[in-house]
Amino acid sequence: MSVKYRKHFSAILVFLFLAMILVPGDQAGAFVSSSKNIRIGIYYKSGSKDTTLETVVISSVGGVEIGINQSGNYIKAVETASLVNAYVDSGISGYHVRIGEPTADITKLYDNLNLYKSLGLEAFPVFLSGNLWQIWEGCYLSQTDAENAVPSKIVPRIGAGTYMTAYPSTERIIIKYSNGLAAVAAESMSAFLMIKSTYSGDPKTININGDRFRTSIELRKYPDSQITVINDLSLMDYLGGVVPLEIGTTETPFEALKAQAVAARTYAIANHKHEDYGFDLCNSTCCQVYGGYDVENLATNNAIKATEGMVATYGGALAQLYYFSSSGGATASSQNVWSKAVPYLQSVSDPYEITKYWSYTFSAAQMSGHLRSIGRDVGTVTGIEIISKSESGRVLSLRVLGTGGSAYFEKVSTRSAFPTYLPSQMFTVGGSSSYTVKRGDSMLGSIEIAGAQVKTQFGTTTITSQTNVSVMDANGNMVIVSSQNASNGDFVITGAGNGHGVGMSQFGAIGMARAGYTYIEILKHYFTGIEVEKANLY
Repeated sequence: MSVKYRKHFSAILVFLFLAMILVPGDQAGAFVSSSKNIRIGIYYKSGSKDTTLETVVISSVGGVEIGINQSGNYIKAVETASLVNAYVDSGISGYHVRIGEPTADITKLYDNLNLYKSLGLEAFPVFLSGNLWQIWEGCYLSQTDAENAVPSKIVPRIGAGTYMTAYPSTERIIIKYSNGLAAVAAESMSAFLMIKSTYSGDPKTININGDRFRTSIELRKYPDSQITVINDLSLMDYLGGVVPLEIGTTETPFEALKAQAVAARTYAIANHKHEDYGFDLCNSTCCQVYGGYDVENLATNNAIKATEGMVATYGGALAQLYYFSSSGGATASSQNVWSKAVPYLQSVSDPYEITKYWSYTFSAAQMSGHLRSIGRDVGTVTGIEIISKSESGRVLSLRVLGTGGSAYFEKVSTRSAFPTYLPSQMFTVGGSSSYTVKRGDSMLGSIEIAGAQVKTQFGTTTITSQTNVSVMDANGNMVIVSSQNASNGDFVITGAGNGHGVGMSQFGAIGMARAGYTYIEILKHYFTGIEVEKANLY
């Protein structure tokens, strides 16, 4: 069945690693067609994160074209085969001479620009607010230098006229050639510099500070940051830079790659978390990890092509397909990690995943210092109490006890109760001689080994703190462990899985694919009740 989605905007605040995560509603986000473009923040400021750049080095095989993008209306300004650099025009050589009055007549502006250049002036076009352009000349070190250039350099070439000094500005981006001459500048909050490749072949990529990206790059300057870099490209090309980083490359089974492609496509269409900053999604784990053209490979591109247009729906609306690395044997229900119960984001067993275990040991001093650093001071930590667990074995609530009180954590925030942010919510807390084991029901549990009696070939033996014990691991290998695995007063945190646990386990998807399941069967296993269908893209 073909479906068509209405535009619907919802605010979604997702912290996959550090904070309480709120699951959005069942409706889709603003729809982005695979035939239209999606905008990805490469260097940006969002909240407390700031990766914006003071300098952007730009190049492309065959050269670049630089223009202005104003509400989807693109105006070409400059074309060059050489490398160019973009700067915030607020420092050295930030003084210029304004020639004439601003104009909306692009044809006349470029006729004058070409004339001035032919007469030896270092003239360049500048886009201003109000859809106006102006010709500026030179890049001078001071106001005096700019003012002196008028009678000594400009008037002798083009005669008397209206000349004013342009001062350094933190709101202006200027692009210069490799020889230091200005190519173009923009000083507007409603229109932005856009760079495209002039290469006649395929792929058309733009090199930004050493990394290549398809189609086009937009540069923006906001008052509270340096240069924001946005990659504007098709949804299919975007997925080419996502799927390899999210689930693997040529060694990953093809059906698992296809499942990941559908999950990533559905997520990209349903989520537009950074619209206030001028782009749809960022390139980090906050959204989906995106590496641009350089991470693409044939296997993942084929999986994206094989599932072109395929999305997941629930009840006729686009579904929210979350995914993560490893479940530890069972996925999590959304309400046990975030806040809202979503019908298709409920716990399911994950029998085809090879469970990965992890362990951390923290001293009382480390625990105490960490809690102070996050504003949850309890004095000297004396104990950690797990209060409740979910049906999948994940910690729902815990309390850290101390000489000065206690601190309560629940759901995803339980992972932040420790000096190292825990890989998952599936963990147990033990002391100096306790061990985490997988019980018969596949849930993790903690046992105290010191003082226990075991039968050996020589009879019954009591385990002391100095006894070495051999256990059989999941692969049938005997592993020697010691009951004295931490100093007195230390806390041993042992767990399984990696990630929030809601939705599709990527290692589980790989296991299912190797067992012969199709990508649709994989998705329907992890997302109960969804349909996988071709969208009516528009």
